[in-house]
Amino acid sequence: MLGSRIGNMRRKKGQHRAAQQGYLTVSDDRGRILAEFRSDSAPFSTLVADVPVMHDTTLYLVLGDWFAWFALATLAFTLVQFYLLRENPHKRRVLDA
Repeated sequence: MLGSRIGNMRRKKGQHRAAQQGYLTVSDDRGRILAEFRSDSAPFSTLVADVPVMHDTTLYLVLGDWFAWFALATLAFTLVQFYLLRENPHKRRVLDA
């Protein structure tokens, strides 16, 4: 059972492992185990579970993509400034002032 909990944490971190030698598990969006079945008890195992669909309010849902758009705009502005400085090095004095 502990292995399924560790496997669940690995799944959250982006590391996956085959369930050939342990438990098949289904977990919710908070990592809680909803259903569990030993996968080495038969040559072929299937786990079916009811998973609730939740629509929690998250920071991303509230604020949206503003940070990504701000980062892209800042990058574009910086690239344009570097390009303009490279084109005409005498403008450097104006920008430094």
